[in-house]
Amino acid sequence: MTPRPHDLLSAARRLVDTHASTTTGVWARAAALLARQALELTVGEMLDAEAPGVRAAPFRTQFLVLRALRQSDDLAARAAYTWVALSQATHHQGYELPPTSEALRGWIAAVEQLVAARGLG
Repeated sequence: MTPRPHDLLSAARRLVDTHASTTTGVWARAAALLARQALELTVGEMLDAEAPGVRAAPFRTQFLVLRALRQSDDLAARAAYTWVALSQATHHQGYELPPTSEALRGWIAAVEQLVAARGLG
């Protein structure tokens, strides 16, 4: 069963708001991964409704199609920006710090706006 975007975002928020000692060192990237998965599911649902078949394309291509379909708003541009930020946050580099709680809260909020605009739960 595929999780719903809302459930993934709730789990991401819980990690950010109440990271426990058992998640030290991984909670930030785990929260970013959950938020990115919610974003990807939402974009896929949007494209299935407006451009069937595009979901099989790479995500960068999907965002280009979404932007072409939604020229009148900046929702697709914000989604693409958030996806890139979340993707970078999930890749561990020994010399980089994990994302901050505030950055994660902002990205999660951006994904929540996308989910709300699509009406998915």
